[in-house]
Amino acid sequence: MSRMFLIRTLLALCVLAAPLAASAQDDTAGASSALTQSMQTPLATLDGKSLTLDGLKGQVVLLNFWATWCPPCREEIPHLVEAQRTYKERGFTVVGVTWSDRSAQSKLARFVARMRINYPIIYDTDRAKMIQFARGFGGVYALPVSLLLDREGRIVRLHTGAVTMPMLEKWIEPMLIEG
Repeated sequence: MSRMFLIRTLLALCVLAAPLAASAQDDTAGASSALTQSMQTPLATLDGKSLTLDGLKGQVVLLNFWATWCPPCREEIPHLVEAQRTYKERGFTVVGVTWSDRSAQSKLARFVARMRINYPIIYDTDRAKMIQFARGFGGVYALPVSLLLDREGRIVRLHTGAVTMPMLEKWIEPMLIEG
């Protein structure tokens, strides 16, 4: 890894963590309300369905903000696909949220098919709604960003940067045992 890459990654972590920390310290009730609103927001999926995170309560959810143009996002997709395949029957799901991606729906669908993505992809063209949705989770300031939600919909982990299957195993296994 280059030194510049590490510096950019650390800066991205700081930038992303600052709004989360501020909302936790300054306005816990407001942050909680924004999270609740985001959990209830109906979002359009790439296959034309509607999904709410509230509808996934009872499952462990990895919410992954990504874009097709983002190299680390593309690198982590096989790991997310493997996690979905491995843990789906035990109450786990990945939800991919396309972010800052101007790909046409048909182009994105071809990308998803080529990458063999086996989890729902949010593709909602209402930009204002998507920004409000992301704010409920502290905002998105770098890609990829993954948030792990417990079975009650609470954020238990925030990770900026690509994830790997060993990381996901370490995070997910204990949560599935508890449930």
